[in-house]
Amino acid sequence: MVEEFKRDFAFGYLVFKNSTDSEDKKEGIDGWIGDIPVATRKFRTSINEYQCISIRKRLFFRSEYDKIIAGEFKPAMYIYEYNDAYLLCKVSDILNCLEHDLYKEKPNKDGHSAGLYIQIGLLPHLVIKKEL
Repeated sequence: MVEEFKRDFAFGYLVFKNSTDSEDKKEGIDGWIGDIPVATRKFRTSINEYQCISIRKRLFFRSEYDKIIAGEFKPAMYIYEYNDAYLLCKVSDILNCLEHDLYKEKPNKDGHSAGLYIQIGLLPHLVIKKEL
């Protein structure tokens, strides 16, 4: 997979490439930045309103949560997009919050899944404001 990237080494350009269906379903990879696997999530609110990140948990099927805990989630980084900013954090820091119960679980209306919400202040992260 990595050898498929076209890079201009003279200028160091990186290419974002979408993942394959298999990478997405089995390993949680939404895309690649250079040779770094990433996961992405988009929210319809501002970062100041939301103040957290979320991970999906399902009761009857393997979910992000299960893959992260089992070490099967391959992205090194999560990129969360809000209306006004991007938040980047390491998946290993998310795992640390999950292992230490530093989240709130909110069941979804379907009765088969939940969101696990981690306050932004509980994990190291980088915020990049969008120019509106």
